[in-house]
Amino acid sequence: MRKIKANDGRVINLYQWLPAGKPSKVIVLSHGMGEHIARYERFAKSCNQQGIAVVGANHRGHGPEAETLGYFADSEGWHLVLTDIKKIVEHVTEKFSIKPVLFGHSMGSFVARHYASKYGNTLSGLVLCGSNHQGNLLFKAGLIAAKLERLRIGKSTPSSLLNKLSFGNANKNITPLRTEQDWLTRDPEVVDQYIADPYCGFLCTPQFWIDFLGGLNAMSTTAAFKRIPKDLPIYLISGDADPVSRYGTGFNALHVKLIKSGIKSVRTNLYPGARHELLNEINYQEVLNHLYDWLKTEVVSK
Repeated sequence: MRKIKANDGRVINLYQWLPAGKPSKVIVLSHGMGEHIARYERFAKSCNQQGIAVVGANHRGHGPEAETLGYFADSEGWHLVLTDIKKIVEHVTEKFSIKPVLFGHSMGSFVARHYASKYGNTLSGLVLCGSNHQGNLLFKAGLIAAKLERLRIGKSTPSSLLNKLSFGNANKNITPLRTEQDWLTRDPEVVDQYIADPYCGFLCTPQFWIDFLGGLNAMSTTAAFKRIPKDLPIYLISGDADPVSRYGTGFNALHVKLIKSGIKSVRTNLYPGARHELLNEINYQEVLNHLYDWLKTEVVSK
């Protein structure tokens, strides 16, 4: 494991999965909320077999190094997460002499999209998995709720209320329902592993939600979309049974927004029946095959 330093001095533990020879491409991972980077090992090792290096780190407030699970920082947490990704991208670009592809899943896809809006010229491609786009009114309403919850329980206390407001209906279309986390994937073994993992499924704090919703609000403006480099290849993937992508509605809205923003190359795959975690779905190999095809045909290493 390699260690690099963030802008504020925090140590970033880099997880690196490397192919046998010089990599043809490099993927930087941006993982989702309430999970951790080690869950991507199967994906990373598969990429290695294709000659692709994979590098990632746990976001602040995630994984075994977190001081408080579900808590980015006392303030400016979203900005710090973005600058952490920038440090990782700079590190891998220097190490491999290749601009990486940024792969973001769920919350990590929002981090990745905002990163592309700010620093897109440092990337060779962008993959947004299990993502969404919608108007800012919901984010603004959520911010009000999160700030009221912070007044009630403090910055760093886990909030079951905010979790329920965000994910309370995630399983509404699933029958029969086996667990609270069935919305993640159709693979029951993965769901059980997630439930048993102490670094998965934890409740996030009011300050986390304030940072996260503030970031969503900032990155969802037309101006932010227009700052994404027009020649950056983008690949959108989701399942049509994914509540985060609003069962395809938010996925399609994101596609339209990117096209209207002038992005020249946007490929999409909306997988029938697939739920939220495509890299842990029962059609996992199909998802990988399509990703590898996109990497080979659309992404130029530079």
